Amino acid sequence: MRMSSSSACAKCGGCLMGGGGGVAEVRAVNQCGAREGDDVELEMGASGVIWASFLVFIVPVLSIMAGYFLGHGLFGSEIPAISLSIAFLAISFLFLWVYDRRLRKKRACNARIVKVLN
Repeated sequence: MRMSSSSACAKCGGCLMGGGGGVAEVRAVNQCGAREGDDVELEMGASGVIWASFLVFIVPVLSIMAGYFLGHGLFGSEIPAISLSIAFLAISFLFLWVYDRRLRKKRACNARIVKVLN
């Protein structure tokens, strides 16, 4: 479905529109039999947004830290530790890319159409 941003979008950040008046395409489960062109009420669960934020922001940081401490513990110097932290960062990005592709194939989404407005 296509969604126009509103003032509530500035607080959410779920689709990165930010309330700027743009249009985004969102996949949503159609529970109400809405048809193309209908105005609908959309509901998005907070847990999916929190989980996505954790994956995108925290996993890479934890990967860098794990790579650095593992590299420093194994090799005892800075250059291998930094190299291993960069490798772990790349692996975390690869993991996130594969995870994103798998979710898209499953068509997993957190948005639901809960009410047809017109």
